Amino acid sequence: LAKKPHRAVILTTANALLQRIPPAELVEAQTFHARPGNQINMNVLVSRLETSGFERVPTVRGIGEFAVRGGILDLFAPGWTEALRLDFFGDTLESIRIFDAATQRTTGQRKSMALQAMSEVALTPETISRFRRSYIEAFGAPQRDDGLYAAVSEGRRFAGMEHWLPFFYERLETVFDYLPDTPVIFDHLAHEALAERHTLILDHYEARRKQADGALKDAVPYKPVPPDLLYLSPENLIASLGPREAIDFTPFDAPDAGSKKVYHAGSRHGRSFVEERADPSINVFDVVVKHIADERAARRRIVIAGWTEGSLDRLGQILAEHHLGNLKQVATLAEAEQLEPGQAALAVLPLESGFETEKLVVVAEQDILGDRLIRRSKRKKRPSDFIA
Repeated sequence: LAKKPHRAVILTTANALLQRIPPAELVEAQTFHARPGNQINMNVLVSRLETSGFERVPTVRGIGEFAVRGGILDLFAPGWTEALRLDFFGDTLESIRIFDAATQRTTGQRKSMALQAMSEVALTPETISRFRRSYIEAFGAPQRDDGLYAAVSEGRRFAGMEHWLPFFYERLETVFDYLPDTPVIFDHLAHEALAERHTLILDHYEARRKQADGALKDAVPYKPVPPDLLYLSPENLIASLGPREAIDFTPFDAPDAGSKKVYHAGSRHGRSFVEERADPSINVFDVVVKHIADERAARRRIVIAGWTEGSLDRLGQILAEHHLGNLKQVATLAEAEQLEPGQAALAVLPLESGFETEKLVVVAEQDILGDRLIRRSKRKKRPSDFIA
């Protein structure tokens, strides 16, 4: 991201933000770039793929697989939407072709490729040696039937070995280390979600630790890594922010507090017609039409947002039957902003609730009709399902 000139917004979760990850320079070292005409040793490339966690298969069908047939190497890497076929003549990469993993047919050409590691753990002699040493220091001498220790010692991948990620590297980093100068924006209740997630991590660790203490004599216990080695605590996370700009979103009005500035976005929750829906003597659509008429009189633009095209069409017809006319269809925010003051429009916009600004009023479908009910379709059985 730091090397790409375009702007980017990184969306993440509380769980991902708390996790420690491999150092950025190691990830960069595992990244491989190639284009036709490059001199590439295929054996070295195959070894690199195996070290990075790719699985060698006869035919590539899914992500994380590669196959070698003579001078052709097929590859499907994570983050790719299509598989690639590298055609070699000796150590020269002649072409990079796109192919359909289902039919194995070529569908196009590529001028270059960028390959990233399949796994967070690269099984090199250094990482294996560091894992063995750290594992013994943390848990003592391994048992003879310890599958994790035996697999890593032999250079084989073990399902879930990323849970012992701190044992493979001298240090781990965080997202903040990857992007040191990037401002961080916390959504509403993000801090509560971080604290709740960290509490859950500690609970899981204690449960696993007690389970290991009470394991049967001949059973191989699960040996959890201390949480502080693999995760940030909410306190450490705040400390990791350093001097960078941190912004908190909130739907509530907040007074200026100390040195922290408060900026009002100029919007608030729109009107919800929940009381009118609950009163059987009131027609909610008449109330909605009157509300829109009042907003029109105040020279504010109005957008009626439907969840889907079908629901918006039905909602528009019902409002028209209640004498709401002169509705325009808009597809983008730019079109909504170009509405004349006092004009109303329809738009497909899946909002859970509407909102209001100084010049714009958005009335959501759920404001009028209430929460959407999602009905699961029943799977019809065919006669062939009953035939063995």
